[in-house]
Amino acid sequence: MNLCSSFRTAPNDMNPNTSILDDFLEIQGFHIAPAYRYPLFFCLLLVYSSLLLSNLGVLSLIFSDRSLHQPMFLLFCNLPINDLIGNTVLLPRLMMHIVFSP
Repeated sequence: MNLCSSFRTAPNDMNPNTSILDDFLEIQGFHIAPAYRYPLFFCLLLVYSSLLLSNLGVLSLIFSDRSLHQPMFLLFCNLPINDLIGNTVLLPRLMMHIVFSP
């Protein structure tokens, strides 16, 4: 992982020493053969959709059933929420990288 992959300098009249950061966080060394890009993409899409459906199912079950409105289950509700947030950040970015990598 390369945090500072490329800097581009853009001097102007007021400050001649300014730098513009093009890529802040870029995964390097992650190469997938072109024959495996789309099968891997659809596999990750299937995993992502099943994670979304299962976490939304747990959340809807907890919110719809009155007997599950106890503090233990409301604290348990944080797990699918955190899983949804984490997977929504990570997996679409990974799938985009797989499809559009050179």
